[in-house]
Amino acid sequence: METFIVIPCLNEQESLSATCTSLGFGQGADPIGRLVLVDNGSTDGTLAVMSRIQAESPPKRVLIIQEPRRGYVSARRAGISAVLERARVEHLSADETLVFQADADTVYLQGYVEAMVAASSGKRGELLEGSALSNREFNTKFSEFAQLCREVDTSTECWFAPRTSR
Repeated sequence: METFIVIPCLNEQESLSATCTSLGFGQGADPIGRLVLVDNGSTDGTLAVMSRIQAESPPKRVLIIQEPRRGYVSARRAGISAVLERARVEHLSADETLVFQADADTVYLQGYVEAMVAASSGKRGELLEGSALSNREFNTKFSEFAQLCREVDTSTECWFAPRTSR
């Protein structure tokens, strides 16, 4: 299975390097899968950070694309389109391709990519979602957001897979 991680980026100069490093890209690491970085019209040094991550990763493991239409949906769609094109060129079927999305301002725990790949059944149309934890300071500062997250989690728990000990 070929894994692609799509990350939309808009002015993520300060956080993108740490995010990509946590996913196993850059700094000479040997990552699992490939990274698709989608610049969504950044006006800071995001493109330079993307280029550095690409240069510090094995050849052809980091794809940088630009999506001029602003918005999270446009950027994600552009990233997935790039994955589909890459899969077509490489003759990968949908069952051989796993796409998951990450956020440019999140630091992922060690083993996150491996856990997501292992959790996949390989079935087309499958939806996997990782869990993000925020610290007490963030939850205090953005209490309405934290409450909304709890409400969404509660309403979708019926679809959660059983916890595993991976």
